[in-house]
Amino acid sequence: MELKYPIEYELDPESIDEGTHSIIIKLRNVGNEDLKYVKVDLNALDSHGILIYGTYKTIPEINHNETEEISFEVDGYRTTDVYIILTATKGLGSFYWESSPITLVVGKEKAKLEGLFILNHPHPSVGATSEVEAIIQGFGKSDGLRLEFWVKTPRGVSEELAKIDLKELDAGEEAKYSTNIKFKEKGYHTVYAYIIDKDKRIDYKSDTVLVR
Repeated sequence: MELKYPIEYELDPESIDEGTHSIIIKLRNVGNEDLKYVKVDLNALDSHGILIYGTYKTIPEINHNETEEISFEVDGYRTTDVYIILTATKGLGSFYWESSPITLVVGKEKAKLEGLFILNHPHPSVGATSEVEAIIQGFGKSDGLRLEFWVKTPRGVSEELAKIDLKELDAGEEAKYSTNIKFKEKGYHTVYAYIIDKDKRIDYKSDTVLVR
């Protein structure tokens, strides 16, 4: 189980096929005080990748050193990070806790985007060029993938920046890929990176910068 004090937590399973499945959340209170009137919510960072049915679930209490389990129904479309929010009463006060992101793998995905970063001054000027870097993690047998970089300009126009064929990555192996963007106008620019397997988009990340 992962630990973010005072809660140890685990998803079971952490890998599902596409379609509807039950996900069990295991929560252990390793703190010094009991938690009462507990509400637990499961959230997806990308609701197009993982759809979670219903709202929060309730647990009367999670006492010190006790473990409780609850389940959520989800629809899986592609690999996405999820996270848990827990609220409760602790002693005479309220308690709020949020887990770190947990990767819920959907299907036999070959790779995921660990991050996308626009590497520049916080507020570049018109005419400046910045590097955009994507970090890819392989799940094994990651052949035949490509990475696409796009930008959405302040005018709402989407422009392709680059297409890159990805090298094959072993499970857990990471690789960095980059391209450049030249800013032609003022306003917010959002850069997107997509991993494409044939014609299927299996993951994406975005980053936004204000050009002055």
